Amino acid sequence: DLTWDEEAPYNYFAEFAGFHIASCASDMPSTEERLRLQSFWPLQSGRSLSLTDQYNSTYIVGEPIPYTISQIDGTNPAQAVTAVVGDHRTDMTVSLKWHTPVQLNWGDGAGDTAIEVFSPVSTDAADALDLTALGNCAALLRETS
Repeated sequence: DLTWDEEAPYNYFAEFAGFHIASCASDMPSTEERLRLQSFWPLQSGRSLSLTDQYNSTYIVGEPIPYTISQIDGTNPAQAVTAVVGDHRTDMTVSLKWHTPVQLNWGDGAGDTAIEVFSPVSTDAADALDLTALGNCAALLRETS
C-alpha cells in the first residue's frame, strides 16, 4: 500500500517469490509463471528466469554475498539478483533468510537499503478488505480462500 489513494489498484502491489512485483492495476502472473517463480528458489548462481509478462521481466542470479541489516541480527547470507524489467535494470541483494530484497540499486545510480525487517504479527482477513480497491490482486486472495 503506497498510501497515495487507498481506493485505487495502482496503489497496491503483489510480490511473488520475494522479488517479482506486479501492480494490482496490471495483469497478475499466470499460475504457470507463479510456479516458475516459486521453483526459482533456492537461488543458485548462474540461473535465470524470463517471464512473458507485459514487461518481459528477466531475473539473473549472481554470486552469494553476505548482508547485514542490523548489528543485532548480524551478517546473514544473501544473493545478488539482477532484474531486467522492460528497459530498466535493478541490481538487488536478496536476503536468503527473509526471501526478499534488502538492497536495490537502479541503473541511474539511485538505490535503497532496508534498515530493518519485521514479520507481521497478524494479517487482516481477506473478507475484511475492500477487494474492489485491490484490482487484479483480489483474484489472488480469492484463490487462497
